[in-house]
Amino acid sequence: MKKMEKLVALACTLAMGVSLAACAPSGSGSTPSNTSGSGTPSPAPADKIVLRYADTVNDNDVDGLGAAKFNELVQEATNGQVEIQWYGSGTLGSDIDITQACISGTVDIAKCSSGNLAGFSSALAWTELPGLFNSLEECRNVLNSDIRDTIVETMYNDIGCYPLMLDIDGGEPRCVCSNTPVYVPSDLAGTKLRSTGSEVEMALFTAWEAGSTPVAFSELYSAMQQNMIDGYYLQPAYVTTSKLEECTGYFTYNYQSWVFSTKMIGPAAIQKLGGLDSELFKTVADCARQAEEYKVGLWGDLYDQYRDTITAAGKTIIDLNDEQLAQWNEASASVWDQFVGSLVSQEFLDHVKEVAKG
Repeated sequence: MKKMEKLVALACTLAMGVSLAACAPSGSGSTPSNTSGSGTPSPAPADKIVLRYADTVNDNDVDGLGAAKFNELVQEATNGQVEIQWYGSGTLGSDIDITQACISGTVDIAKCSSGNLAGFSSALAWTELPGLFNSLEECRNVLNSDIRDTIVETMYNDIGCYPLMLDIDGGEPRCVCSNTPVYVPSDLAGTKLRSTGSEVEMALFTAWEAGSTPVAFSELYSAMQQNMIDGYYLQPAYVTTSKLEECTGYFTYNYQSWVFSTKMIGPAAIQKLGGLDSELFKTVADCARQAEEYKVGLWGDLYDQYRDTITAAGKTIIDLNDEQLAQWNEASASVWDQFVGSLVSQEFLDHVKEVAKG
């Protein structure tokens, strides 16, 4: 996309201090102040403001714990003038449903992963490219840099929603989850994998010789039970918190895809808080950044727990050797040829890689 090719230049412009209405928090890691000049919490409207926050994961997921922390921080910083009401477990619909609701104003804050967001905004589409990142630390380096400003600017311009939080779904890369053992891409030949609808994701499955079938996350369990699909591509965190290990036999760590997601606030909710330049909005945005960092601190202790839950259910985790991993890397490389230059420029990706290394 032409817009994406201009993103590096835009990020540099932001870094030089040009004021953009869409970019209240700095991507360098600083966050807007949540206090007035006197050091007291920012003033808020007399009437209490309730913001409806919709997600697809449950209360015990890291995002659920982060939502509770977000509400705690917001209520404290605004003296109870703003409250976050969280609706998890897909009670208000899929990523796509709640993103549409956030844009229209029937939901105030919504979560959306990069694949599902692709139908609305190009802001996170490039993060789907396989092999772009090697660790959670590399992902966070990017999100705490000027590249964050680029993401915020693009999403706000595309759909009028402002990313309050930017996260790495599951805290680790996705696994190939199937009812037959998968060691190399050719093991997926002729199978149907659940897809979010992302063009990059579908191209990746094609490179692995697999087909794509769109399935909402809330319908994934039943789709596996009814053999509508042969497998899916998902992080262990979401496997275990959704009990998907009950209907899945094998989990292959192929280390190809780190999935970014956003928790965004919609145009109507921004106006409820007084607009992007208001102290109240900046306070809520600051609390969101604190909650985002809080979630990062939760991931490390949970990785082994997810693996233990899968193996305790009698299922098999497949850790690949170097030769097998090389086959995945080779198969996935063709996806870059397909999208670099059209979806995103090589110049921008070079900047991402440099920032990721720290």
